[in-house]
Amino acid sequence: MAVAFTLATGFEAGVGVLAARAYDASWNQATVFTATYLMISIGLCAVTSSSIQNTRQLCLVGMVTEAISCLTGVLMTRLFCEKAIHWKQALAAYAISGTAVNYICPIFMTPVLLKKA
Repeated sequence: MAVAFTLATGFEAGVGVLAARAYDASWNQATVFTATYLMISIGLCAVTSSSIQNTRQLCLVGMVTEAISCLTGVLMTRLFCEKAIHWKQALAAYAISGTAVNYICPIFMTPVLLKKA
């Protein structure tokens, strides 16, 4: 399970960087935004997942986590790069990478039956 999570996260990071780059972000901006977004998002999910009690809380925590993660990514690009990433580039990196992971995760989670030789 940890291997699948690592592969999915690496895939999400790669797609996020390429999506931001496709919208004319610099390599530094794309990398800083995507790495910061993923680290903060995973950390906040780990911290809050044990205290969620119903679907409404899950939805609210999910939205707040994504907003905080994206805002932190934008602010970190401002800190580490010459200028902050543009909102279109950040939105493309966030949306395209998240969509790609949602489509690729079932591939990693599908069991593979091995045939006897």
